[in-house]
Amino acid sequence: MQEFLAHQSERKLKHNESLVDYIYSKDALLEKAPFTIPQPDRISMIIGDITDEKWQIALATLNSYTVEELIDRATTFDAIRR
Repeated sequence: MQEFLAHQSERKLKHNESLVDYIYSKDALLEKAPFTIPQPDRISMIIGDITDEKWQIALATLNSYTVEELIDRATTFDAIRR
């Protein structure tokens, strides 16, 4: 379990990557976990590995309940980031 958690935390938002692409990619990685990760924990792991605090805080304050909600809301931020 610790090995997987360390591995998934290496996946960070890349400078030229959209938030939506990052979230899809990170969620796909979390889906491969050898244990079930509840939606709130997935969202925390996804947001926690966004290194740009401005976008990390913006996404965290939206209080998304599912990864799908997070993706929907990140779409708006991607339009601003471009």
